[in-house]
Amino acid sequence: PTPPRGDAVSLGYRPECECLERTCTSLFVCARRRTRGALRAPDLSDLIGVPFLDGGRDPAIGLDCWGLVMEVTSRVSRDRIVPDYGVSADDIANIRLVSAPIIAGTAEKSNWHRLPGPILGAVAALAISPYCPGVAQHFGVCLDEIRFIHTLKKTGAHVVRLDHLFWSRKIQGYFEWRAA
Repeated sequence: PTPPRGDAVSLGYRPECECLERTCTSLFVCARRRTRGALRAPDLSDLIGVPFLDGGRDPAIGLDCWGLVMEVTSRVSRDRIVPDYGVSADDIANIRLVSAPIIAGTAEKSNWHRLPGPILGAVAALAISPYCPGVAQHFGVCLDEIRFIHTLKKTGAHVVRLDHLFWSRKIQGYFEWRAA
C-alpha cells in the first residue's frame, strides 16, 4: 500500500498494520487493539503540544502526566475513568506510595490489572527518575502496540515509540483500570 503522509511516516509507518488506510495522515485515527478486535483511538491531535503543568487536569490550561492519562483514558473508554490521586509530579516519595500498589496489583481493591503488553488505552508505567531507578513515577497511555502519548516538562504532550531505546528500558508494565 501507499504509505500515508505526515506524522505517520515520521513516527514509523508499518505497512503490515492493516488499519492504516491510504488516506490516513494521523497516527491517532488508525491505532488498533489486537486482543479485542480492531478499535480506533479517538482523535487526540488537540492534546499534542499541550504544555506540562504540575497538577494540571484541564487540556486548555495544561496537564501533568497523570492529568494526560485521565484525559486520554476517558476519551478511549467513557466508562473507564481512572482515579485522580492528586500527587505533584515533583513529589517522588508520594508518587512512589501511589504507584507501588498499582505495580503490585494491590491498589484500589485491585481495580488496576496488569496487562501482558501494550494495547489501546493501557496505562504505561515508567521509571524515568535517576534518583529512583526501578520505581514507576511517570505515566503515559498506549495508542497501539508501538506508540504511547505522555507529557514532560520540557516538551509538553507528545507521542513516542515504545520500542525506542530510552523508553523501552524504562517501562515497568502496562495496566488497565477496571472499576468495580
